[in-house]
Amino acid sequence: MVTWFFDSIGNPIAFAIDNAVWSIKGRYIGYLLGNEIWNGEYMGEVVYRNRLLYNRVAIHTSKGQRTYLPPPAIPITPISEPSITLPGGYEDFKLE
Repeated sequence: MVTWFFDSIGNPIAFAIDNAVWSIKGRYIGYLLGNEIWNGEYMGEVVYRNRLLYNRVAIHTSKGQRTYLPPPAIPITPISEPSITLPGGYEDFKLE
């Protein structure tokens, strides 16, 4: 099953298959651990159910080495979602 993630504007920017997360262009981002995405280090987190954001104020530690997985077939891109106001301390996730 594919889960899509969006930026604060509502654009689809990444998707997950199981716990592995890729950018919309097929670059491996990391794995979901709870609502956070890790790939050796904190990459971002899922906020408001489907928004992929970066918490710039939290302290993030290392969780091992970075890994890279080959891209899967890119699923059909969903339509955009309504925009949201970024919560305090968060910014949009930076891709490529």
